[in-house]
Amino acid sequence: MTQFAALQHRLRLDRPRYAGYFGECLSEAWLRRENWKFSPIEQSPGTKPQRLKEFEGKRPDFFLEPEAGDNTIYFFEAKCYSTNECTTFALKNSELSGLKNFKAWYEAESQLEAEVLFLLFPKEAQGFRFVWVALSEFDAGVAVTICGEAAVQISLKTKDAGLWGELTDDMVTGAKTEAAKRFTGE
Repeated sequence: MTQFAALQHRLRLDRPRYAGYFGECLSEAWLRRENWKFSPIEQSPGTKPQRLKEFEGKRPDFFLEPEAGDNTIYFFEAKCYSTNECTTFALKNSELSGLKNFKAWYEAESQLEAEVLFLLFPKEAQGFRFVWVALSEFDAGVAVTICGEAAVQISLKTKDAGLWGELTDDMVTGAKTEAAKRFTGE
């Protein structure tokens, strides 16, 4: 990656759409490396099921292919967010509600249990570290405000070391390249 491309990446991280693409690309790189069988969830406008719209649900980014006999389906939401030096994670109530509504919709439609997990890539770690966070952890979070909107914040300080993961230089470089392509529409 050229010095200019690295500068573009750092500047683009402040743009939510680019940060979203970067988080998704990092997630895909890690899930592939670990040989997890996952699929992206269609996010295009006009593809959301009507019943999910009625539930006011927000689709996560990926789902893990279930193993035989597994009654729980896992969904992953990729995030590349500022985390106050890897110590906190906050999301707006509107986003949390959308994901909780998705979970409720999926369980009602499928009669299976659903679990929504975040693959959180702290911006401060530049894509090299991530932590798993369960949507349910926000139930015990602290009320805060993000850009004038009600939000919930949780601590990352007490996260078990086994919930943190790392990516290689090649994985991060590849994710930067792919995120830039998605961002610019190439």
